[in-house]
Amino acid sequence: MFSKILNNIYIVLFCRILIGTFFIVVGVSKIGNGAEFAKEIGNYAIIPEQFLNLASIAFAWSETILGLFFIFGIEVKATGIAIFVFLLLFTTAIGIAILRGLSIECGCYSNLASQQVGIPKILENVVTMLLTLIVVFTNNIKFTLSYNK
Repeated sequence: MFSKILNNIYIVLFCRILIGTFFIVVGVSKIGNGAEFAKEIGNYAIIPEQFLNLASIAFAWSETILGLFFIFGIEVKATGIAIFVFLLLFTTAIGIAILRGLSIECGCYSNLASQQVGIPKILENVVTMLLTLIVVFTNNIKFTLSYNK
């Protein structure tokens, strides 16, 4: 069954468009709201304060660029792995916040929506990671700008 999913070009394309669009929308919203996003990152107390602005800029632009690459099919496997790693890092940070007993906004959607850190956000990220893995493990390169000999 899993091989049927991996070989279905429309499921793979749907996953790329869904995840890519999500990353673009949240990335752009964070670019436009950098100071607030830096504050939300700071609430996790993981990144030193002097690096918060740099981290907020790097995360926001990386999310946007990765989303564009995923949609347009540029280095899809590498982009998918990068998206997976981002989601894994974000999920780990949320888990750490939960273990510390922090009641903070996850900072995931900037000014678009509010969501506290918690199990629902972890589950959302896990589902997104699984959808990303569908794209990473497919051998189907239709609808991409990647070229394999």
